[in-house]
Amino acid sequence: MEIMKLYQKTNQFFWQVFSAFLIPILILIQLGCPDPPDNKPQKADCPVGQSPCDDDTTTCCWDTTSHNFTWVIDTLGEYGSYLNDVAIIDENNIWVVGNIKTDSGEYNAAHWNGEDWEFLGFGSNTLDLNSIQYFSDDDIWICSGIIRHWNGEEWTRYHLWDMGVLDPNDGGVTEIWGASSSNIYFIGNKGTIVHFNGSDFTKMESNTDINLIDINGTDEIIYITGYNVDNNGHSIALENETGNWETLYFAESLFSSNSDLGILGRMYSTFSFIDTTYIIGKSGIMKLSISDKSETIVPSNLAFVDGRVPVRIRGNNYNDILWVDIWGEIIHFNGKSWQLFQEVFNNYPNGQMRIRSMEYKNGICIGVGSLFTPQEKALIIIGKQIDY
Repeated sequence: MEIMKLYQKTNQFFWQVFSAFLIPILILIQLGCPDPPDNKPQKADCPVGQSPCDDDTTTCCWDTTSHNFTWVIDTLGEYGSYLNDVAIIDENNIWVVGNIKTDSGEYNAAHWNGEDWEFLGFGSNTLDLNSIQYFSDDDIWICSGIIRHWNGEEWTRYHLWDMGVLDPNDGGVTEIWGASSSNIYFIGNKGTIVHFNGSDFTKMESNTDINLIDINGTDEIIYITGYNVDNNGHSIALENETGNWETLYFAESLFSSNSDLGILGRMYSTFSFIDTTYIIGKSGIMKLSISDKSETIVPSNLAFVDGRVPVRIRGNNYNDILWVDIWGEIIHFNGKSWQLFQEVFNNYPNGQMRIRSMEYKNGICIGVGSLFTPQEKALIIIGKQIDY
């Protein structure tokens, strides 16, 4: 009994000593040796519209947009009608130009007000129009070799040859693009480029006689693409960052060559957004960084481009780009993947339609051209992005 009491006292003493001295020492040791740091990279603090990339949390990737579109095919006019260009203000305010023949007369434009197409005659009803640039209801520009401007009350005609801006051998202007109504570029056949600064028209040297087809850019830099369809088939992409036009790429044939300047083959269209420019050619899409001039061909799988004839490439953001080919096939990039839409093409395959231009704005895609079955009519394809 005495031995058991002694053992209990000794055991109690031991735990008192342990509590008083050893436990604080163990706590100090633990504080002096913290858990190893978390070496996992911290997630990037991404701007609006971007999220950390799946495979690298230190960098940001653009969020994806919707590949879900609905497509509607519409026609205007009767035999001999066609459309060349379109301007989208919003889904209830769309302008198209070209040549529209009806039982009641001939027109060269139409306006969608959200319910109906209203036929219009810009300048002269029978004058076929190639391009339109809309800034406001009282600031509309059109061209058909020559230029006309609507100021809200009347049309003013600018005949660039009579004005001495163009020489007799220069081609007429067929496309318009402007960052503002005081900074507009007109391009056309034989390498013709004319700039309007808000008061005066000035011819700019392109140093090429290739027909110029498309123009797009930002406030700081503008790009032009063009090509000939004759035997030489030459194609060019021009860049203007310094006030002068310089050759960015040049191709001597339809397909790409070993030459660095001919990497895209025939170049059809261009689109710019903030710091990136896209130039779509026969052999792919060049993604060009404006700031550091780095170049990337996208998509790496050229199946979407191969065998097609692109007409226009346009977009709303880096993750929302769309292009259409001449036969009505449409390809959309949502920031991660390319999606081919063939609903329009499947309705009229085998060359039964021809797209001449396209605009894409805020989830609305409008393509215009001709439908040849059962007879030629002006064609409008309307795409609306669901969950835009």
